[in-house]
Amino acid sequence: MLRRAGRRAAMFLLAAGLAGAAALLLQGLARRDADDPSVPVEPVRRRDIAVVIEATGTVEPVDLIEVKSKASGQIIRLPVQVGSVIRAGDLLAQIDTVEVQNQYDQALAALTAAQATADIAAAQKRRTDELFAQQVITAGEHESATRDDANAEAQLVRARADLAGARQRRADATVRAPGPGTILEQLVSAGQMISSATSSVSGGTTLLRMADLSRIRMRALVSESDIGRVRPGRTATVTVEAFPQRPFQGRVEKIEPRAVVQQSVTLFPVLVSISNQDRALLPGMNGQVSMPVEQRDDVLAVPLDAVRTTRELPAVAAALGLPPEWARAQIESESAAGAGKHGKRAQLVFVETERGLEPRSVRLGLSNFDYAQVLDGLKEGERVALLSVAELQAKRKHYQNRVRERYGSAVPGGSGAGGRGPAGAP
Repeated sequence: MLRRAGRRAAMFLLAAGLAGAAALLLQGLARRDADDPSVPVEPVRRRDIAVVIEATGTVEPVDLIEVKSKASGQIIRLPVQVGSVIRAGDLLAQIDTVEVQNQYDQALAALTAAQATADIAAAQKRRTDELFAQQVITAGEHESATRDDANAEAQLVRARADLAGARQRRADATVRAPGPGTILEQLVSAGQMISSATSSVSGGTTLLRMADLSRIRMRALVSESDIGRVRPGRTATVTVEAFPQRPFQGRVEKIEPRAVVQQSVTLFPVLVSISNQDRALLPGMNGQVSMPVEQRDDVLAVPLDAVRTTRELPAVAAALGLPPEWARAQIESESAAGAGKHGKRAQLVFVETERGLEPRSVRLGLSNFDYAQVLDGLKEGERVALLSVAELQAKRKHYQNRVRERYGSAVPGGSGAGGRGPAGAP
């Protein structure tokens, strides 16, 4: 008997706790319901409406240069490092010049000898010409002297070419900056052996990567549905995470034809060139690109929160406390009077009148995420209902009714249900 009484007491306490929680919940909902404001309205006004395509992207240099050496050998000097700002002609790397200097010295000596041989052959040619003219020597002797002069001249030309090649190889051992820029990556160090970019099958060793950061661009990925409205030459605004309060102005450079698929979404890279004279933007920064594609200035505009489709009419009317059949009859009578001038794709708003909120069909034009251009159906100054609040209120009221149906209104110890606890409780 004691066990049964204890079990009934526990059941009573559990039921009392649930009923108390339900009572508190109902009281809170009733208080919120009593404090609910009426449906807010907003007047129809003239505004500037702009359609803007937004996309995320990454900053990258316009021209990324890989610096290689035409000479093979050991690096004996590397005066730059990552982040160094350089000018055109600055020394980037010095390759050991012992071998190329020896080649140059040999070519210079060969040129000196060839020049002497050519001078002697030319003098011999002049003498044989005079002697042959005086018929002192034979034609064969004259021809032999002419041939020797031509061979000496050819040797001189070859020696000059060899010296020029040796001079160029010696110059190639000194790697200089092809233009102004910033060192982005250093792939070698002093003392390392490298291969030539011209004689190596692999293309040679890359020493550095550099770029002129005054010319930068954003590679943004635009969705397939928006890419048809993007045009090269249009302005764009770039905002990066490093400078959230500083917009950078750019221009659409081009649209790459090859799509990129990310998580089953097709995107197209759009390159936006940006002026970066102060070098604030750095390669790899993430940001967002805003590209205006269409704009209407000083047009009548209605909030999108006030616009619904004809299919949503019954639900919206019920949320506003209006009979859905009456609202539908109002729209049908309006359509009949206007001979269907808004077409099958007309949309709806609820306008505040002396009689309360009344549905009205409207025809809309350009729209963005906030407002839509009114082409027909509304006048400036008319007030339209913002429907999201009404729909939330209707959902909350539906939830309250479900809570009441589930728990009722009885509170233990109160007047509900006679103020009695569960059956059999003492």
